[in-house]
Amino acid sequence: MIGGTFEGSDELDFSKTDTLATINSMPFGETIIPIHSSKIYRYVRYQSTHKSRTPLAELTFFNTDNRILSGIPISHKSLQKSKERVFDSDISTEGYTKQTNYWVGLDLGDTANKPITSVRFFPKNDGNFVTRGNFYELFYYENGWKSLGERFSVDNYVEYNIPEGALLWLKCDTGHEERIFEYKNGRQVWY
Repeated sequence: MIGGTFEGSDELDFSKTDTLATINSMPFGETIIPIHSSKIYRYVRYQSTHKSRTPLAELTFFNTDNRILSGIPISHKSLQKSKERVFDSDISTEGYTKQTNYWVGLDLGDTANKPITSVRFFPKNDGNFVTRGNFYELFYYENGWKSLGERFSVDNYVEYNIPEGALLWLKCDTGHEERIFEYKNGRQVWY
């Protein structure tokens, strides 16, 4: 997805566009990019590169009131049902495409009355990361699994004080994939 862009236009065919932001590093999970533009656009989109066919699981544009912009999903090289999934507020669905150089976006219609200040997106994923709004419980192993407590995630991480060298297991109330891990040199090592 590196090199993919978020664009604004007043033309449905995007014959005249402004690049609002560019993906400069590999995204993982929720990614938020600030937009620095005072212009108002009727159409906004994510434009993949000519090499990427990584679908988006979710795409959200925010205006100066930090309000989520809504509109009619539009796309190129994407099926109708797929493009709607990009805006369904469900990170487990995706705007499926096998095409490179695709795009997906919104026709904001008459709701486009304020500049866009940020874009939030999730690439296709297995949902195996911390997401806000879920309950998590972290366990460590010491002659059996012991709980370090439950936490409600208000962001894309949960914080715990953990025993040094511990084997860990993070459970989520909505999780399906769970693996044990440990921290070595400040990094997670998965098993």
